[in-house]
Amino acid sequence: MSSISHRCLCSSTGTTELQFTLLSGKWVVLDVENPPRFQQVWVEGVLEFEVATKPNSTNPYNFVFSASHIIVLGRLIVGWPDNPLRGSAQLELWGDHSTEEVVLRGGAVVGAKAIGKTNDAPSSSAHCVHILCS
Repeated sequence: MSSISHRCLCSSTGTTELQFTLLSGKWVVLDVENPPRFQQVWVEGVLEFEVATKPNSTNPYNFVFSASHIIVLGRLIVGWPDNPLRGSAQLELWGDHSTEEVVLRGGAVVGAKAIGKTNDAPSSSAHCVHILCS
């Protein structure tokens, strides 16, 4: 299983914020509780939050994933019906009226503090997810 922290999937935008694109055909399991704060996150492949306990521990993962936009063209998985996330996953969405909008294929516009999902993307499986807007 791969971790975002061990993959070269992030790029700097010239500011303190990072862009993150998970390419189609890639399946990455997030096992870092507090990854960097992202500006735009594009999930074209599969981004799965680790459901197991931390290595050498009985404690579950408690994730905080922060971005201005999360665009799901592939799959975002937070637990499975037969194997739910034991900890928690917070998707923190941030931004304001000056945050750049994102134009999706087909022309739909997604503003800040948004999760965008295309009609052709498979349904996400979500358990124990709290969406916090800051």
